Amino acid sequence: MSHEPTASAAQLPASHRALVERAIDGELDAITELLRELRPLVHRTVRAILGADHRDVDDVAQQAFVALIRSLSNFRMESSLSTYASRITTRTALSARRREQRREAVHKSYAEELGADVKQPTEALTHHVRALLGELSEEQAETLALRTVLGFSIEEIAAMTEVPRNTVKSRLRLAKAALRERVESAHRTKEAR
Repeated sequence: MSHEPTASAAQLPASHRALVERAIDGELDAITELLRELRPLVHRTVRAILGADHRDVDDVAQQAFVALIRSLSNFRMESSLSTYASRITTRTALSARRREQRREAVHKSYAEELGADVKQPTEALTHHVRALLGELSEEQAETLALRTVLGFSIEEIAAMTEVPRNTVKSRLRLAKAALRERVESAHRTKEAR
């Protein structure tokens, strides 16, 4: 099976292109090599979004690997393999974070019904940032994570998400405004006590 790259695929080295093509064709050695090469990036991305000590880091990384392999046939080879893997991993980790927040909300509602104190006085700002990612639209959360957590430029994010630069800037502005409001709200709540 031939996977013809587009004219702009010159960014992807021939060795990676061949590896991806072999992985798409189902060659186990190629898939293994691809996963081995991307493992540090995937784990670093998941830890950055969920937290280094999060109990589900390995599980979410596995989910990201599965998603990456399943979506490999959609990879147009117009960007680097690491950029593509970062995007898939970011979406997978954000999705896992949202699922966790839904579970926590259910547990919290049960605890409140039972009259238990569920607030933790040592909650860190990073928890608020990660919680915010789950509350933002998927596009804003992805853009914020790609920019602030993974350090991609506006141009790189625009290329990865296939939207204009101004859309990336708008998503960042809205996400940062939501973050600022959440932090200020938490501070006001703390002062009111």
